[in-house]
Amino acid sequence: MLASFAQKIWSFLQGLFGGLGNAITGAISSALSWLQQAFGSLMSFLGGLFHSLLQGIGTLLQGLLNGIASVLRQIFSPIFAIVDAFFYFVSRLAQLLGLLVQLLIQVVHVLLAFAWGLLRTLIGLVWDQSTPQLPGSVSSPLSHMGQALGLLQLDKLADLLLFAVWILTAIAVIRIISSFSQGGGGE
Repeated sequence: MLASFAQKIWSFLQGLFGGLGNAITGAISSALSWLQQAFGSLMSFLGGLFHSLLQGIGTLLQGLLNGIASVLRQIFSPIFAIVDAFFYFVSRLAQLLGLLVQLLIQVVHVLLAFAWGLLRTLIGLVWDQSTPQLPGSVSSPLSHMGQALGLLQLDKLADLLLFAVWILTAIAVIRIISSFSQGGGGE
């Protein structure tokens, strides 16, 4: 009986301590599970909070930098406009100088051609008109032509007409150049 009583106490104690152990283990396990969930929720909340905070700071900094850029753009836009206008003026001035150089080259070309023609005309007026030594078959008709033109005085008339053409050309050139200085453009 003592053995059966000891066995019943033992079984009772075993059941009691086994149930108590299971209850304590379950409570600890539940508490740890709850703490793990609470810690996970806390970490998730803090992560979301920091993410939102950093995102808000990033948005704030981006807005601040955009505002500073806009203000600087407004402040420096007149300076950029002045620099742009200066370079536009320089490019137009370079184009004008190029066209002016081309015009001066053409005017010098016309004046040199005129001077050369006038010089040739003046040389023709004082030329002694000696005929080159040609073969007899060619020089005879030319000498007769020269004598005939000399008798008719057409050689002097040709020289005077050539001189008149150059004088009229000189007057036309002077009028064209003077119209350029008055802004007429040569019309």
